[in-house]
Amino acid sequence: MLVCSCPLVCSAWGFSLCASSVPAREEHLTLRTRDAFSLPLYGGDTVMVLFQRAGQLPTIIRNTGSPYPIYAYQFTVWNGILTQDMVTSDDAGRYTLKDGQGNTISTVTLTVSGKTFPSSLPECMTLCCDIENIVSQERHFTVLSLI
Repeated sequence: MLVCSCPLVCSAWGFSLCASSVPAREEHLTLRTRDAFSLPLYGGDTVMVLFQRAGQLPTIIRNTGSPYPIYAYQFTVWNGILTQDMVTSDDAGRYTLKDGQGNTISTVTLTVSGKTFPSSLPECMTLCCDIENIVSQERHFTVLSLI
């Protein structure tokens, strides 16, 4: 999609697009599990960030300002950059930045390679509890076998 960079001149001449319009940026990025992911927010505070996994509908990560509360533990915005400290395979997909008028500014397709780790605190807690239960049971069996 083309974006008009000089709306006053365009409207004065009756054009919807200027000769200086630029196409949306497209990028393909491959990261390893636990790498940091940074996404420049071209356009500042009015940029909307959408995330779409393959075969799913897009979800809004950020409309304006900070990430939505459900993503606040995962993403931070500082100095015009949306950042995630550690990616997992769950973060693979397409990130689309849109301006205040809904025009696409940038699209980044993220691929994540490497071993998958639990991506949420509840999953992590479940995994840790399972490991603790196994260790507990092994200790119990060891004590019983010594008797």
